[in-house]
Amino acid sequence: MQRVRRKWKAGRSLDRTAQVVAVASCPLIPIIHLAAQRRLSTVVGFAQRLAGNTNAPARGSKPTKRAREIGVGVNLAAGLWGLGDRSCIARSLVTWTICQRMGYQTEVWVGVALDESPEASRQAVSPLLGHAWVEIDGFVVDDLPDVRQRYAAFDKPLLDRHGVYVGASAPV
Repeated sequence: MQRVRRKWKAGRSLDRTAQVVAVASCPLIPIIHLAAQRRLSTVVGFAQRLAGNTNAPARGSKPTKRAREIGVGVNLAAGLWGLGDRSCIARSLVTWTICQRMGYQTEVWVGVALDESPEASRQAVSPLLGHAWVEIDGFVVDDLPDVRQRYAAFDKPLLDRHGVYVGASAPV
C-alpha cells in the first residue's frame, strides 16, 4: 500500500494529461497484461478495437510531447499495479491505444536485447530477452530514448500507425 501511495504522490507532480491517462489506463493495464501472456494476436485485436478509428486527426500542436505524456501516465498506472518492466507489451498496447484514440499516429515496436545490455546479462534462464515500446515519427513515447541502442528492433512494427497488425519478421 505504501508503494501505491508513493507512486501516486509522485504522479501528482505530472502534467494533467499524464494524470488523467494514469487513472484511465489503470483498469486496462492488468487486463491486457494477463491477456498478452496467453495469445498476442488476440490482445492486439482487442487493442485495435479499443483504438477505434485510427485515422482521426491529431489533436494539439505538439504530438510528440503529448504522446510522451500519455506514455508517462500509462507507465505510472503500470507501476501502481506493481508490474514494472514485466508489462512492456501491455504498457505499449495501452499507450498505443490511447494515442490512436487521440489521433496520434504511433507504432508499437518489438526488439530483442543486444548482448551488451544490462538486461541480457541479468537473464539467468534465457539469453533471449524481448521488449516492446511505442514510437511516433521515430520519437520514443513510453520508454527511454536509447531503447533502439539497447534492443535490435524487428524490421517492421508490431502495430503500425494505421492500426495494422504487421507482426514481426527478422531483427534489423
